[in-house]
Amino acid sequence: MKRTSLWLAGISSLLVPAYSPLIAEERAVTAQVAEVPTPNAAVIYWSAFGAMPAYSQEQRVAIREAAFSSGPIPEAVRTDVASYNSALREMHRATRVSACDWALDHTAGPLMLLPHCQHARDLAAAGLLRARLSFEKGETDAAINDVLAVQRMARDCGREPVTIAMLVDVAIERSAGELLAANLSRLSPEQLSGILPRLQALPSTQTAAAAFRSESELFAGWVAQRIEEVASQTPGPKLGGKILQEIQSEAQIGDSLKGATEQESRRRQELVSSATVDDLRAMVQTMKSDYEALARIAELPYPERAAQFAKFDEGLAKSRQLANRDDLKRVLSIDFLPSYAPISQRFEEVRVRRQLLELAIRAKRDGHEAIQRASIHGVEVKTVSSDMGLQLTYQLPGAEKPEVLNVPKK
Repeated sequence: MKRTSLWLAGISSLLVPAYSPLIAEERAVTAQVAEVPTPNAAVIYWSAFGAMPAYSQEQRVAIREAAFSSGPIPEAVRTDVASYNSALREMHRATRVSACDWALDHTAGPLMLLPHCQHARDLAAAGLLRARLSFEKGETDAAINDVLAVQRMARDCGREPVTIAMLVDVAIERSAGELLAANLSRLSPEQLSGILPRLQALPSTQTAAAAFRSESELFAGWVAQRIEEVASQTPGPKLGGKILQEIQSEAQIGDSLKGATEQESRRRQELVSSATVDDLRAMVQTMKSDYEALARIAELPYPERAAQFAKFDEGLAKSRQLANRDDLKRVLSIDFLPSYAPISQRFEEVRVRRQLLELAIRAKRDGHEAIQRASIHGVEVKTVSSDMGLQLTYQLPGAEKPEVLNVPKK
């Protein structure tokens, strides 16, 4: 909170009693200024989450399936989604606030809670289902507003460079984009023109490289702190193995060092048990270096990343055998680093789909010819117009299957 008059308030306390009315007035103004809060969309989103009905898991799944499919909508689900109106009203209110701080506890490391993510997924499903119903009724302005509000919430959900939250953003945005694309033929040229700047005004998202570097600080910082805390409580030269087991247990990552055979498992366990506190400190530095290596790969041009990620994963898999003390340095990397190649690809896929959606909107507004020879990453986007509608296809280099966006006719 701002305290712009603290200096004046301090001086006023030294004034003679004759000035007490002025002092009281000054303090009242100071208190008013100090209590003005900074708007935070996250607080309003939590109000929206709190207004959601307490439905069962089965009901929430039914709403999600109806929102993300093109089949008939069950009557019971149509009734259920109306119960989200208050929550969706708050969601729309939150999207009008630029700042969004979820107050995540980064000191918790792998124990950091992300409760807003699942709530956002449930509310997004309700918002997209209501948009689908509005499209069906011809209430296209209301439908557009719901879809764009859901997309804004998705961006706000993944505002910080935390992989899980960013993947939730990816999943929500994909569904919202597909719903909007499926109903573009219902919209007027004026509505199509209005959507483009609203999409472009959505907050930018973090990069994969930023996420990897953030998680390096998140996990390595937490592990380093825990090493020193436990070591100070029970000093000794060969406590590394015990401390490592405590960290693995606390982080709930299990024992990832067990071998395929009893003999191999015993050999690895003996090596880990021989670790000193200094060994653990070296593991932390190695983990930081591995995260930085992943971040640098994520910054490469997309076509070059796949081979480099594969090379990194191959090296980590080899270290997993714990053949020597050099491999021991990568134990924390083995524990905490998943395969980041598919994660990087998911982030790239959503960027591609955002561009495909904008191309689809331009094609519906200006005609198929307006997006001929459009390209992403220097690779042409294939467009096919038929009696069924318009299909945009883009093959990410190295991806197993292309990204496809369908825009059916009315």
